[in-house]
Amino acid sequence: MSRYFNKSLLGLLFLAVICTSCTKPMSTQSTSLPSPAVDLPLELNSTWVYQATRYTGFNPSEIMTATHIVTETIVDLQITSTHLAAKVYREESAEEPVYVPESMQNVSVYPANPSKYWLVFSDNHVYRQEGNLDLHGLYNTGTLEFVFPLQLGEKWYLTNAMAELNPDKRVDSMLRKVVQVGTVTVPAGSFEDCFLLAEVIGGTTYEKWFCPGAGLVDQRSDHHGTPYGSREVLVRYDLGR
Repeated sequence: MSRYFNKSLLGLLFLAVICTSCTKPMSTQSTSLPSPAVDLPLELNSTWVYQATRYTGFNPSEIMTATHIVTETIVDLQITSTHLAAKVYREESAEEPVYVPESMQNVSVYPANPSKYWLVFSDNHVYRQEGNLDLHGLYNTGTLEFVFPLQLGEKWYLTNAMAELNPDKRVDSMLRKVVQVGTVTVPAGSFEDCFLLAEVIGGTTYEKWFCPGAGLVDQRSDHHGTPYGSREVLVRYDLGR
């Protein structure tokens, strides 16, 4: 199966044409579309639900943990002759403390936190842009999340600025690498042929398991010094088909 086109994209175009309440195409000059990968389904009303755990502490023997639910839903699609953009509404429930050591009784848990971002296909690249969509500033303000097709050993910088400063990719900071391929089991099920993406930013290691056809199923961050980090595992998902 081609990694650059699938039948679901036809469904996106169909929705864009007949449902003006769902999406308003930014350009009506051409019906040709970019070549998004089959691996990342971006259909209207698709939803991913994650169980999230955050930990923080002053030392390894005193660590507070708290949990919350993260729900991400595609609420808008915009299509031009060169881009396919999906607006993602992210809703984080208020945290529930799991364990609070005596020394951290005054540390507050996080309240509910709604936000939004865009996932934008530009050929075989997928960028993430926070807040409002700005295609003109995409390459300077967006982070490069995926370069399809994913392959073991591939690597790219998350920002255009880092890529321009380090064309030889010798600087590890913000350099995302595909470091492993394998099977991942989470509450939502078992997924085969998944890719582990990893990078280091500001003393924190970030790891994400991406599974073709499902998206991100397991994400974690761990700080190298003072203990803090988080993990999100996929509980259930609905691709809106």
